[in-house]
Amino acid sequence: MDFGATLCTRSRPGCARCPFSGDCAAHRDGRSAELPAPRPARALPERSCLLLWLEDAQGRIALPRREGPGVWRGLWSLPEAADARQADAWLRVNLRIEAARVERLPAFLHVFSHYRLQIQPLRVAPVEALPSVSESEGPRWFERAELAGLGLPAPVRRLLDSNP
Repeated sequence: MDFGATLCTRSRPGCARCPFSGDCAAHRDGRSAELPAPRPARALPERSCLLLWLEDAQGRIALPRREGPGVWRGLWSLPEAADARQADAWLRVNLRIEAARVERLPAFLHVFSHYRLQIQPLRVAPVEALPSVSESEGPRWFERAELAGLGLPAPVRRLLDSNP
């Protein structure tokens, strides 16, 4: 293992110092820079979601704290829904909104090490900020200036920063 990691590498093969260069097929055939061949990249599974960007008349943004298992646990994030029906249900339950003005923002891709996530942001504004009894009951409303100090997932931060 140490030998392969330090002397026989694809990017900088050390054939001149190698005690096995006389028996090495790659050295003999002039293919030292090609071998070892990289592993073929495996296809990552694809997932998709809707992110609900909820903004009130004062420009505050609703962010619930992510609970349970999965990525982004403990971070503040935009509410997530699997599809439009689930998004509508979230709005009715958490904000008591039956109908709202929804702006479809450009979709984008975020790649994790184990899957690719196609994100479709939906901006819902203005919505009425309903007071919460506790942080665990629905989202908290944050001023734009407060976002810099929050733990946000990278794609959510990029989305919020790129759309003033």
